[in-house]
Amino acid sequence: MNDAVIAEVSGRVGIITVNRPDALNALTFDVVRAISQQFDTWRDDQSVHGVVITGAGDRAFAAGADITDLQGKRVAEMTDTGMQHWMTVIRESPLPSVAAVSGFALGGGFELALACDIRIATPASKFGFPETGLGIIPGAGGTQLLSRYAGISVANYHVLTGALMSAERAHQLGLVSELHDAADIRDAAIALVQAMSERGPLALRLAKRAIRSSADTSLAAGLELELLAQAALFGTAERDEGLAAFVGKRTPNF
Repeated sequence: MNDAVIAEVSGRVGIITVNRPDALNALTFDVVRAISQQFDTWRDDQSVHGVVITGAGDRAFAAGADITDLQGKRVAEMTDTGMQHWMTVIRESPLPSVAAVSGFALGGGFELALACDIRIATPASKFGFPETGLGIIPGAGGTQLLSRYAGISVANYHVLTGALMSAERAHQLGLVSELHDAADIRDAAIALVQAMSERGPLALRLAKRAIRSSADTSLAAGLELELLAQAALFGTAERDEGLAAFVGKRTPNF
């Protein structure tokens, strides 16, 4: 694990902290790779049911990619091993994830937040894509995810102008699910994942897959996937335990 990335476990929750506060938690390729590798490690660890990602301090979740790191990259490296590859691992992980955003989430930091399933933020948080002002574009999922989550008009405005988006506006658009004070946001994110961890783990994984497919398939294909995923769960011990616990008015033991 990279020193700039701290990984810990609390209960059933894996917590990843980008630990570069002096650089506003700017993301290097190594940092994003380390985060994705931690997701892979926890994916195979049945004791971890979900992940929180946050940044050290309250000034920034991650204020973009590290520019000095980018200056050394060329076409082949950006194509073959660019951040998008590692962000995809995070986004497609079967583990549910919550980004706890305090301060700035810019460029790659915004993309890291968008790679998570749920985002919560402080009222003072700011989101944005400054890349076009540097002669580049968001390349780790930003153009595609923002347009899918908030609409093409919103994506055009923020990517082409570089304008910052307030936490309140992100909340209105549904990009951010909850707003919390900076002192509470880490605990709030852990509580969210802990609540999810008490639900059926296989049900969570299949629900994530079905929801993700909605952006890439027709309604008919998405409904078919949902139908098959639900039917598959009816052949599991997890389903038996969940229904029996409900009938017995007790907490299920997943």
